[in-house]
Amino acid sequence: MKKYKRFIPYLLLSVISIFFIFPVIWVFVTSLKTPVDAVNFLQFTSPPQFSNYRDAWNSAGFSTSFFNTLLIAIGAVLLSLLTGFLMAYSLVRAPIGSRVKGFFQRGINFMRIIPEMVFLIPLFVLYQKFGLYDTKLGLMLAFQVLTLPYCILLLCNFIVDLPEDLEWAARLDGCSELQVLTKVVVPLTLPGIVTSGILSFITVWTSLMFPLALSYSQAQTIAVSISSFKGYGSFNWPVMAAAALMVTIPQIILFSMCNKYLISGYTMGAVKE
Repeated sequence: MKKYKRFIPYLLLSVISIFFIFPVIWVFVTSLKTPVDAVNFLQFTSPPQFSNYRDAWNSAGFSTSFFNTLLIAIGAVLLSLLTGFLMAYSLVRAPIGSRVKGFFQRGINFMRIIPEMVFLIPLFVLYQKFGLYDTKLGLMLAFQVLTLPYCILLLCNFIVDLPEDLEWAARLDGCSELQVLTKVVVPLTLPGIVTSGILSFITVWTSLMFPLALSYSQAQTIAVSISSFKGYGSFNWPVMAAAALMVTIPQIILFSMCNKYLISGYTMGAVKE
């Protein structure tokens, strides 16, 4: 009976894993089919069509959109981390009352729950007026609405757990405020910074609403590019599937490189004495 009890959790985890992996397998299989075979998962009347990946890369400006999105995502993430870290540190260490801090934190948290569509019309009007429409800088700034509140709140949770005595010890050793941040606070909160950066990157990388409303051709992203693969009354499913898989490659590489920081970031604060 004990053996069966040990087996049940692994069985459940296996079923859950298959449930999440199967859509990815379906997309991969579809990316190797012809449009005729794509309507049936088990139907293969032609050899694997690896040319779908080449067609996806060369279609609808996908290659240009890929590098546009990469540049916009990196810029937006760096801006969110720099601004979010400084704001989180100021919010945690500022000599103000807990009520005032709670007011600011609730305000930042409220920004997270506002739908993206609320910001589209004001941003569109402002971007048309100041020449930021269809620019990479404009999208980097617009994405701060989505990424900055999350970075601030997540980094606040990391900074608040740091012993403030370490910072005072560094000051007594002659460190300036900038050195305290770069040599003490940043290294100790690195898992939180990496976690915030990766989650922000994914938010920007997969977002459709802002690029669709605030760009046209010069700053088009991959989400908009993939949506343009559809024809009038028809969809080229194999090419779209190939493009979707290519979009996941940077995310897989990022997760693989920063896996240890992600685990530390997710588990930080999970165990308290």
